[in-house]
Amino acid sequence: MFKKSLLAVAITSVLFVAACGTNQVKSSTEENTAVEQQLDASAQINKQFDEIFQAGIMRSPMLQTYLGIKTDYDKWNDISEENTLKELAITKKNLATIKAMDISN
Repeated sequence: MFKKSLLAVAITSVLFVAACGTNQVKSSTEENTAVEQQLDASAQINKQFDEIFQAGIMRSPMLQTYLGIKTDYDKWNDISEENTLKELAITKKNLATIKAMDISN
């Protein structure tokens, strides 16, 4: 009799552990999906930041030189008022892009 009850407890325990493990697998899969979505959103936002930064570098020969990029090594930045207004417009556009980013994830 003792062996049958011990066997019943063992089977019940195994079934309980198996059921818990199944739920953990589902939860783990759901968590992985959520994490992947967050990483995708983060990667997209980082890509936008990189594009904004790279565009700024390409407009500034002096910054390129400072960073060791020798593309326009022999040039100076355009310090005219026209260019300053153009850079201001670009900065405002970039700010609007950044504000529009969905960072709620």
